[in-house]
Amino acid sequence: MFAGGFSLDAAEHVCTGEVVDRYAVLDLLTHLVDKSLVQADVGDQDGRYWLLETIKFFARGRLAESGETVRIQDRHRDYFLALVEQAEPELIKADGPAWLDRLQREWDNLSAAADWCEATAAHQPFLRLVTALTLFFELRSHLAAGGRWFARALIHDGGPSALRARALWGAAHVALYGGDFEALGRYAPAALAMAEEVGDEAAKCRALNTNGLAAMWLKGEVEKGRAAIMHSVTLGRQLEDNWALCDGLKLATISWVIQDDYIGLAPVMADLKAVSEALGNRFFMAWYHTIVGWVAMRQGDFTLAEQELELALAEDKELGGAATAGFVVAQLGEIEAQTGRYDAAESRLVPFLGRAAATGDFLGAPWGVPALARLLIGRGAPADALDMIAGFVDLLRPLGIPVNVSEGLNVLGAAQLALGDEAAAAEALAAAKAEAASISNPWLGAQAIYLLGELARRRGEVEEAEGLHHEALAMRASSGLRPGVAESLEALAGLAVQHDSCAEAARLFGAAATLRAQMGLARWPVQTDGYDSDVTDTRKALGEDAFAAAWAEGATLSVDDVVAYAARTQGERRRPSQS
Repeated sequence: MFAGGFSLDAAEHVCTGEVVDRYAVLDLLTHLVDKSLVQADVGDQDGRYWLLETIKFFARGRLAESGETVRIQDRHRDYFLALVEQAEPELIKADGPAWLDRLQREWDNLSAAADWCEATAAHQPFLRLVTALTLFFELRSHLAAGGRWFARALIHDGGPSALRARALWGAAHVALYGGDFEALGRYAPAALAMAEEVGDEAAKCRALNTNGLAAMWLKGEVEKGRAAIMHSVTLGRQLEDNWALCDGLKLATISWVIQDDYIGLAPVMADLKAVSEALGNRFFMAWYHTIVGWVAMRQGDFTLAEQELELALAEDKELGGAATAGFVVAQLGEIEAQTGRYDAAESRLVPFLGRAAATGDFLGAPWGVPALARLLIGRGAPADALDMIAGFVDLLRPLGIPVNVSEGLNVLGAAQLALGDEAAAAEALAAAKAEAASISNPWLGAQAIYLLGELARRRGEVEEAEGLHHEALAMRASSGLRPGVAESLEALAGLAVQHDSCAEAARLFGAAATLRAQMGLARWPVQTDGYDSDVTDTRKALGEDAFAAAWAEGATLSVDDVVAYAARTQGERRRPSQS
């Protein structure tokens, strides 16, 4: 009955009865191994046994002749059902990875048990089996298989029950991580409704998490989603459901990240770290390091960002390749590109996206595709970027997901701008700005406004361009998004050259240069010629000494001071002269 091998414990539980006593199994197995009828690997962690295919075929025939196939397969099913239900509460603890390894070794037997449940219409055991495997499906990235198992197990509807409510939640959870948003849209609300109908607070707690994330990520209803998730956090504490508590805190961090609101994020991060450390849960600690890295990247501390993300990735790999690892890989590629390691970024992102396409890694791909397309634009290949990003945007827009759609539209607009298609760029960037505004995201909104400013400058609309770049600078500075601040300062410096305000330009160039040096932020290769031309024109207009003095003045300004200076000089330039 065993598929892919078995342990002594499994044999003792499954292959006993009136004829064979449990305590005789080891002696019998040893006898069969001695005769080479059973193969053994005593070096394996739990000791594994298996039959060669020819012997297995013969033995199945003998079992069928005995008339005991159904009884033994039922025992096989019951053993592995008991195993997964024993493992389920252990997965969130410090020794959770060891339990995940054990379940992974039994993957073929779990599949066989699921098939037998379905074949014999054992609906309740099938629901119990797949529900207990929910976190295993996520943490070992068996998302496609998990989705299929849930679909098969949920076909038979025995009416409202706590078990079915929890199964619906499990199906929604797997669908979320697997990017099956049609299934998520069906299962998540059904799980919450049934949990409330049958009064199962544990199922309700977890369903609130899934529904909350779906609301804010797919629909852009950030406040509504965050409220549902924080309700789940409160309920998880009351129920002492440590996984639901940690997962709620994890998803709460996403609600703040969606808005790049790092002040609101801070207390939730502290709570997540404390609870995860107390539980010894390395999966949630890996997520904590991921978000620390994300914030550091957005704020321009690329050294810290890379350290934290590499730590998270190492944890994910050691733990067996959690589904969130793809998200981390995409951010590491972004950091390499932002710091001028263009070949390294491409070498990371290209194979990653190939793997993501093969495995259905929906968590990583929506971040990796724009990162690679942006890199292509920056290296002077906008047509290649357009081919990549246009289909990506077309795929995502019907699904909602404003945070990823906005970023995709920004990159699409940048590619079209680089190719000279100004009308298409304007349309894409206006849409990107609207998507960002719908979730109050300053990073994405400022990015769209900055690119619209570059479009206006290309069209010769200097005043319009200046207004847009000041707006983008203010958004970036107020949210601490320093890479964007440096970019905006250089754009305003270039416009100051066109206004013949060359001392102002030199100060802004000096401030931006200092900021880039502090962060290690590189300039895209395609921007180099335009930047060098503006700086050269400024130097020629001022003369070497005045240029150096103005540059040095700007280089000593803090971010707050240079932003205030830029706003003040704009106002002075626009102020009418006194007669």
